[in-house]
Amino acid sequence: MLQGDGPSRLAGALDDDSEDKAKFERLFTSLGRVQSYFKAHIFKEDEIAELEQSCKQIACEMKELLPEESITPKMHFLAAHLPTFARRHGTLGLLSEQSLESLHAKANGIERQDS
Repeated sequence: MLQGDGPSRLAGALDDDSEDKAKFERLFTSLGRVQSYFKAHIFKEDEIAELEQSCKQIACEMKELLPEESITPKMHFLAAHLPTFARRHGTLGLLSEQSLESLHAKANGIERQDS
């Protein structure tokens, strides 16, 4: 939902009179950019630099759009610590919850076949 025309469609769900619609579309696009790094892949240094820039962009957009709101621990981790984690481990997708859930689904499928 955060790739392709997803950000535009999500922002379009806001009231037509919303002056923040374009800002939310930029935020959703930035989140989609970060989401694209969650794949089974070992990063090159330039990819980590791009991820770091995208995370900084999200933090700025969140402050601009929602200055009075507190952020969740997950959003704090994304904005403040995700690039460091990626640099330390060389990947995000190989260690993410999505890859574990995918593996769990495959194991369940094999178990069903064997029963």
